[in-house]
Amino acid sequence: MDREVTLNTLQKFRQVDKYKTFREILPSTVFLPKKEREIVSTILDHCAQDLILLLQGNKKGIKKELKQGLIECMDALAIAPINTDNREFGYQLGWYLADKVQINLKTGTEKKLWGYWIVKGLEVSVPIRPRISNKAKERVKN
Repeated sequence: MDREVTLNTLQKFRQVDKYKTFREILPSTVFLPKKEREIVSTILDHCAQDLILLLQGNKKGIKKELKQGLIECMDALAIAPINTDNREFGYQLGWYLADKVQINLKTGTEKKLWGYWIVKGLEVSVPIRPRISNKAKERVKN
């Protein structure tokens, strides 16, 4: 991973209006309540900032910390007071951020509402008791 390119991408991501820049992902979000769009943008901005701080540290082996930060972001979107379209939009941008920092969220997320669910044959196994990270729960309480 080229850290400088990734850092520049994350900085730009924080500065743009997500709903204008990425509107092709889910065009119907243009008509959604502004308050909910602000909640999604704030969560994603915090996520990008956390990723930037981790990448700016000159530590090696930060993949686990990056993945944990992304999981907390996606969990925060899962429990945020927003409608389904905004939640899906946020999830898509969370997956985008994961791709930019080269983190594979496909493994270990089968018990998450936003994760890759287990598919056996033609049947999808939906999480029975989805797990949410403690940090995401704490942020909602405050």
